[in-house]
Amino acid sequence: MAAPCTYHARTDGFFACLAGGSGACFHFGAPCQPADDCMLDGSDRRYKRCTQVVDGRCQRFAAPCAPPGTCWMHPDEGLYRECTQRQAGACARWGELCDPTMPAKIP
Repeated sequence: MAAPCTYHARTDGFFACLAGGSGACFHFGAPCQPADDCMLDGSDRRYKRCTQVVDGRCQRFAAPCAPPGTCWMHPDEGLYRECTQRQAGACARWGELCDPTMPAKIP
């Protein structure tokens, strides 16, 4: 199984998460691009479709999107939490910490 492509808040980019748990990735690998092109825009803290990716960072964002599953990066905390209520590329209600390396739970 390939390492999940996860957001790294300090670099505002996406990288393979080689080890993680309790809401965080502990060991990042190579830059990556999510298969669905849905990436977190660190400037406005919403998930959006990315039309141009360079080294794991989106250069051009488009319309809001929702990443697969319920384990999303909470942009204010820098940790992954269950999103229990989605709203236009953002999470309106956050739940418990989740493991970004686990397979996506479908809401």
